Amino acid sequence: MANADQDVFLVFSHGDFHLYNIYVTKNNSTMLIDWEGNNEQSLLNDLYNYFFSQLWLRKNNATLIKEINMAIIDLEKYYIGKSNMNAAEHVKQHPLYRWVFYLERVHSMLFAFSDSSQGISAWVRVYVEYEGNIANESIGQPCIDFQTVRSDSSKNLNSPSTPLISNR
Repeated sequence: MANADQDVFLVFSHGDFHLYNIYVTKNNSTMLIDWEGNNEQSLLNDLYNYFFSQLWLRKNNATLIKEINMAIIDLEKYYIGKSNMNAAEHVKQHPLYRWVFYLERVHSMLFAFSDSSQGISAWVRVYVEYEGNIANESIGQPCIDFQTVRSDSSKNLNSPSTPLISNR
């Protein structure tokens, strides 16, 4: 775990990185759209946002913890390959950065959902359940199915397919 005096490594961040904001053109170029949430945020903000938004885009989340861990390992290798050891060391502190992401995300949702706490409450439940899944996995217990959380939360939206994580 990080030392108490360790700084959080901030980077330029898209701020709303998820599948709906990745656009593939006719000539197979990839573009990121919807940049109004860009800001200086913690190193792993976009990574965690991408994976947590997947909870609203698919039914099966059984591999989410493994997918996130694999992405973190790949990112650490990337930074080591680029000789950016400072960033690589920060990636190793991913549990701290996950909690920083939760705080950053709730903060941004306070502005996006200022008239409704339902979206924020739904995501806080997701974060709590994800942390429970990490604890359960570490002791060999089955993980919680996020589909229930998604179904309960979707009732409060105009469209059940609209992700709660959007900054719009």
